[in-house]
Amino acid sequence: MSAVARVTLPDGKTLEVEVGSTCGDAARKIGPGLARAALAAYLDGDLCSLDERILGDATLRVVTRKSPGRIPRNTQASTSRLKLIRTIIDAGDQKTLVKAVDELMDSFGLPDDWEVLVRVLEHSNEDFVFQSVEKMRNLLAVTAKVPRKATLKERLRTIGQTAGRGDLREMAAELEEKL
Repeated sequence: MSAVARVTLPDGKTLEVEVGSTCGDAARKIGPGLARAALAAYLDGDLCSLDERILGDATLRVVTRKSPGRIPRNTQASTSRLKLIRTIIDAGDQKTLVKAVDELMDSFGLPDDWEVLVRVLEHSNEDFVFQSVEKMRNLLAVTAKVPRKATLKERLRTIGQTAGRGDLREMAAELEEKL
């Protein structure tokens, strides 16, 4: 059994999540609308990205465009990263997705966010895909929650059959099997 963290929300309600879940996971547990609108979060009063891990009991406030107050100006790089992450998750076409992934990788690297990692699998750069699969494998070791598991398995199966890199094909097939 996984350890559980109690997360206190602004309205005083508590939410139980697995230790190691992200702020984004907590937002998804609260509701899909909030998860889609989320830009960042305050975890124990500190501004953080949605891929910040919850390691124990904490307070959480999810930040959206409609949230009262603004994100501090000194977090410009953080907000740029968050905007790229949101663009990747919401990308409706390959060109938008590739451009956002390229910029995220060049400036920040991959986040520990399943939604982003699944979308990176659509990129034509096998080095990026390899990094995404590798990060997924590491995340799977600390959390059993995998969103969009059927979609992920299908993409991993395709990569396992078509990737030019042998190590990528093997790792994708191995991860698919573990799911």
